[in-house]
Amino acid sequence: MKRTRSRVPGLWAVGIVLAMCWDRAVFLHLRPGGPLASAEQTAAAKAALESRAWYQALYVLGTLWPWLFVAAAIVFADIGGGAARAARGVRRALFLLACAALGGAATEAAKIVFRRLRPELTDGYYGFRPVWENFWSGSNLGLPSSHAGVAFGAAFALSLIFPRAAWVFVGAAAGCALSRLLAGAHFLSDVVVAAFIAYWVVEGLRRTALRPTPAARA
Repeated sequence: MKRTRSRVPGLWAVGIVLAMCWDRAVFLHLRPGGPLASAEQTAAAKAALESRAWYQALYVLGTLWPWLFVAAAIVFADIGGGAARAARGVRRALFLLACAALGGAATEAAKIVFRRLRPELTDGYYGFRPVWENFWSGSNLGLPSSHAGVAFGAAFALSLIFPRAAWVFVGAAAGCALSRLLAGAHFLSDVVVAAFIAYWVVEGLRRTALRPTPAARA
């Protein structure tokens, strides 16, 4: 187990480097309207994409709203089973919300550090905002994706609480990340770095008082 954990940072580093190698190619082929679309065609295709129900369902996973409902469900699922079980439900819910919120906050703060512009502003090339320009603003900055940070923070938290359903949660977070790529709002490495940050946020919280009791032990 310790040997496996020691390899995790290296695996993340490889994943981020590979994502950066494919950043522009992925952006051009996934952006609305396709790689040869004009600005007008891209805008029209993006508007059509964002109006679709499946896109909105994936996009909203990058906000706290759906996880508030999931947290409430976790609390109510354990009510009526005694004080210890009720406390477990509250602890799990707080863990979920903390991971989602801090995953988003950490990625939003990282934008101010990295200062890389969204690909839709640079035609898929890397561009950076000068440090002296709007230093505290994350607007139009893409690295990392805060939507992906929220989604992966929640997904990794739920994977600890309900380990048998981990692939469902991670798959949903990946869908949220894909929605940001399809909209042309982020590079591939933006969402990979967001997942990386969210992973370590959850790992840090896992070792605190908010650490959940796995459902398998219920």
